[in-house]
Amino acid sequence: MAEEQEKLSNNFQAFISAFDGVDVDWQIAVTTTDTYRTDTPGAFKGGDDELVLVNAEGRTVDAVRWNREWAFDEGVAMQLALDKFSTTSNTSILNWCAARTEYTTDNLGSPGGENHLCANSDLPPPTDTGGAGDTGTTDTGDSSGTGESTDDGADAIVPGVGDIIFTEIMIDTKGIEDAVGEWIELTNLTNDRLNLTGFAIQDDGRNYFPLPENTLVEPSGRLLIGRSADESLNGGVVVDVVSENLALANKVFVLRSDQ
Repeated sequence: MAEEQEKLSNNFQAFISAFDGVDVDWQIAVTTTDTYRTDTPGAFKGGDDELVLVNAEGRTVDAVRWNREWAFDEGVAMQLALDKFSTTSNTSILNWCAARTEYTTDNLGSPGGENHLCANSDLPPPTDTGGAGDTGTTDTGDSSGTGESTDDGADAIVPGVGDIIFTEIMIDTKGIEDAVGEWIELTNLTNDRLNLTGFAIQDDGRNYFPLPENTLVEPSGRLLIGRSADESLNGGVVVDVVSENLALANKVFVLRSDQ
């Protein structure tokens, strides 16, 4: 199937374009074709994805990659352990844990709040786990959730590797459409104000989202990027930057006509 898979990949945009404007419901999934994985023969393939933060020159500043082995469950965000906040630690599955704090009905996470520790940590637990909308010192200078601001960020610096990292990921909301409920969290590890102008978040596929100009993150602050700023739809998460097109892969990935 290698030849057929390559042809589909190279012509996927044209393939999808053929469905535009067709007044029918449809959904597409890719099934596994391998035979060595006896646990998932012929299953819908999904679960492998990545988030990569790149600077204006296209260089990677931080990245986290996951696969179907990660314990992503419906309605549960994955958090980087509080004592593992570094650009090297967040690349290992061993340093990520399932969230334990409910931020909205049936959904666990601490968007904009403090992460908890993994079970194997010797450090004491944090006194405040935060919650939905607690974005703390993250400041884009705008209440619309677009990240656009009249603040020119003149006092902010351009972050390098190790200055800002991915610390929480919600890829599969429960009772909330992923198209509005998905979100990711970036944390500033420095004592400086950071300016992410020219930065983008991408994956190894077609996802590419340029952050709005003058996206600013306060010292030790967090930046919430979500697919909707409508708190009545997204589970009450106060989103700093809206990205409607930054879709995250679940264990089962299906494209539908309403997406």
